[in-house]
Amino acid sequence: MFGFKPYSASRQDEIQGIMEMIGIHLHQLEAQKDVIDGEVYDVTVFLLFELLDIFSSISSLKPEIHFRSCLVLARGIFEDCINLEYIYKKNNERRAKNYRLFSVVEYLNRAEKFQDDIVQKDELINRLRAEVKMYAPSGADKRIWDGISLAKKAEETGREQTYDFFRQTSNYSHAKFRGNIDFSEKRPYLDFLRELVYRITILETMAILQLIAERFDLDGGVIYLTNPEFNKDIIWATNPKKFGPIDMPVRPWWKWW
Repeated sequence: MFGFKPYSASRQDEIQGIMEMIGIHLHQLEAQKDVIDGEVYDVTVFLLFELLDIFSSISSLKPEIHFRSCLVLARGIFEDCINLEYIYKKNNERRAKNYRLFSVVEYLNRAEKFQDDIVQKDELINRLRAEVKMYAPSGADKRIWDGISLAKKAEETGREQTYDFFRQTSNYSHAKFRGNIDFSEKRPYLDFLRELVYRITILETMAILQLIAERFDLDGGVIYLTNPEFNKDIIWATNPKKFGPIDMPVRPWWKWW
């Protein structure tokens, strides 16, 4: 009912490991679907599939050739983790509904912009207009779901460090001229960026999986991460109370580092 595999220090192995863990939690969530609020379930599953897709893309890229693209992808992982934590913090059903309806609002805006005489399209627009009436964001910024910036969401959930990782990777998500100095060999910043892509993304995702597993009392799963450089291994159970023999205390991932 859960997964355990001693993953080596290989980055590729550990990325495959977190993909497997996401799949385990998706399967367990599906088994609990009938007892989870529909909006919360749909948004949780959507974001987990998005995380799975991002890790799959990182796994497919050769980092020595496409490392900058990996940084752009990692940015999405940090953003998704903050959003999920924010949804689960409080008012879960309303926030999940707002997350979904914000996309409906954007879709409606596009549909109205390119509206024509097709009857079916008019009917679709009318249905969307009726649905977006339920959109009730907490903040006033209409550009952002729930009207609140990602920085504010991170602050509310205690995810300021995750937001800092998001900002670091955001530097590579926008088109601008930059030299290759950041990617020169044997530079501390390059080592930090690689940690962001290949290790911290995994740790952040594991923290989210633990949040989900504990919220719905899922069996969860266990992952084993190695770090020969610091001579510290991490054994992480996403629902610690299900794994007494592991004797893993509940604490933030950075306490393990």
